[in-house]
Amino acid sequence: MKTEKLFEKFVADGPDGLTVEELREAFDFEEREPQLALTVRLRDEAAKRDRERKDLMRETYVRQGGDLSQFEAAYRQLAESQRRQALEQAENDVKGASFRRMREGF
Repeated sequence: MKTEKLFEKFVADGPDGLTVEELREAFDFEEREPQLALTVRLRDEAAKRDRERKDLMRETYVRQGGDLSQFEAAYRQLAESQRRQALEQAENDVKGASFRRMREGF
């Protein structure tokens, strides 16, 4: 098994599913490639957050009367809408910060 993939499995599933040799290899990988290991950990955390967000959206969708069998189609629209709102908010924050810095300069 490729070392990076092994480390991804270690981060995602924990040490229980690995042999002693595989654990050693995963720990060695983290020491040899700390930046890549950090990237793997951050990617795993982002995936977990995405799964949790999707689960929460599914529960809210059903609670508000949505049909569970139609959730996947609705999820794409809901997620895109949330992304768009987040980007708009970030853009507004940047504009506000830029305006404040310009005003402080005068």
